[in-house]
Amino acid sequence: MYFQRLSASAGPKKDSMFQLSPKPYIRDLDTQYFSRNLYSTSEEIHLAKRLSDFAAEFKHFIIVGSYPVQNNRYYKVRISLECQDPKTLEIAHSSLEKLLGDELVKYDSDPVSNAASRVYKMAEEDTPSGQKLKHSIEVIEKIIDKYGIEDIILSFNGGKDCTVLLHLLFAVLNKKSGPQGPFNRPQLFYVREQTPFAEVETFVESTLDFYQYESTKISRLDGISAESGDQKSSAEHPSLIVYSGHIKQGLFRLKHDFPNLRVVFIGTRCDDPWTENIVEVVPTDPGWPEFLRVHPILNWDYTDVWNFIRGLSLPYCCLYDVGYTSLGSMENTHPNPELRYIDSAGRVAYHPAYMLQNPRSERSGRTKNTNNSHPR
Repeated sequence: MYFQRLSASAGPKKDSMFQLSPKPYIRDLDTQYFSRNLYSTSEEIHLAKRLSDFAAEFKHFIIVGSYPVQNNRYYKVRISLECQDPKTLEIAHSSLEKLLGDELVKYDSDPVSNAASRVYKMAEEDTPSGQKLKHSIEVIEKIIDKYGIEDIILSFNGGKDCTVLLHLLFAVLNKKSGPQGPFNRPQLFYVREQTPFAEVETFVESTLDFYQYESTKISRLDGISAESGDQKSSAEHPSLIVYSGHIKQGLFRLKHDFPNLRVVFIGTRCDDPWTENIVEVVPTDPGWPEFLRVHPILNWDYTDVWNFIRGLSLPYCCLYDVGYTSLGSMENTHPNPELRYIDSAGRVAYHPAYMLQNPRSERSGRTKNTNNSHPR
């Protein structure tokens, strides 16, 4: 990443987008500046001429910044506009929006602080997705009102469905909090596959940082020491509880180790395997540990899931960007063949999961799994 500014008198150079000021940019602290950001999916080199022309047009009023980024799944260049007059800023912003058109994407740089406002606003949309979201929120609100936050936990395995559910829970728990918090966060538990993807493990743990958990304490109750302190002290109220084995074993151990927990939120959808007779709120089956299972996104489909994630600029496991559409263990999970293509260098590559055209083929990259683990 590099940083460039356009001064009011600067003109474009032949070999760069903007003239770099020869001196550090120093701002009068008594002068108030207003700013807006736009996010482009184009490479900076393809924006150079148009941004230079735009900067020249507004050179007496607007400071333009161009910030290329690496490895961002939502945009490639952030463009900043700064001005002392808010009305002029809005005029320039609208002009640049028209200039770049479909190359711009809506991006939320802080989806955590904005979670409640953004999610509840989406739920007001008079669309099938908006109606599903509103219903999911109502399901969660009823459970939270009845059981509180201390008796609930979210099954979080790093998949797209539980990624949606975590953000939904976070939004509902913090509806009454402002952007500055303080925030409430659901406790998480993760049942590790026998041979989990390293990318999944990394994403699960990174979630604690993203949602700003007060403690990044991880309790690995499968014999591995916790992140800090001994296992007993760290297990008192960890942010993330990790077990190894199958989901049924994990739930039995969870009930034994944390008997206060009564509700498990699960990101199951009705088009997942083994969900023929499932309902949104239901006790566990006979022979399973006693919990109330809650499936708030049961009626969502594949497209709903990705529209929610991408629409709110949420992070997700990087495997979804290289053709995986449903995640299991390393033995039974492969990129979805429907996303396969040959790139410009003649190599086999895969489009990201959100580009899948046929949602019914979501699990085409999975081989048979008899463990009844939660689909993701």
